[in-house]
Amino acid sequence: MESKIAATHRLQREGRWDEASQYRDEVRQRLRAEGKKRDEAVDEAWAAMVEKYPPSEEPDVPNENTDMDYSAELAELIARSAGCETDLPVDIIWVYGQLANDNPTPSDAPSLGAWSLLRWARESPNRFFEVLLPKALVLREKVEGESPVGEEVEDLGIEQLNKC
Repeated sequence: MESKIAATHRLQREGRWDEASQYRDEVRQRLRAEGKKRDEAVDEAWAAMVEKYPPSEEPDVPNENTDMDYSAELAELIARSAGCETDLPVDIIWVYGQLANDNPTPSDAPSLGAWSLLRWARESPNRFFEVLLPKALVLREKVEGESPVGEEVEDLGIEQLNKC
């Protein structure tokens, strides 16, 4: 069965989260009224929601679970990235720009790390927006010589991130 977090993210991407969530809450309330224990009602309501709102037949966002074969493009990206120094803020900003793009390919990515980061960010968008993106912006400002007052990159835990 699809995990709760995976179902939540999928339904949000598909634009069906509000409707599915309302259905889940109605089922949970009905089950509680029928005498089910809280935990049982919650679990059964989630299962009912996932059953009523299954994944669409065509995935809306390519990820590691799709049938898309990127092997040739990944091989080219690996070769291009070999022995390079990456620019982490550039990679993170690229990912930010690609999150809503349904069709990025490895050859679009500035580095192998950026491609991997995009896959992670799609599974953990909250962590990406709350933690990683702000750090990248601070690092980019520091590199450009416009560091925010009192902000030190090391304080954010991202020292030495520009190495392969």
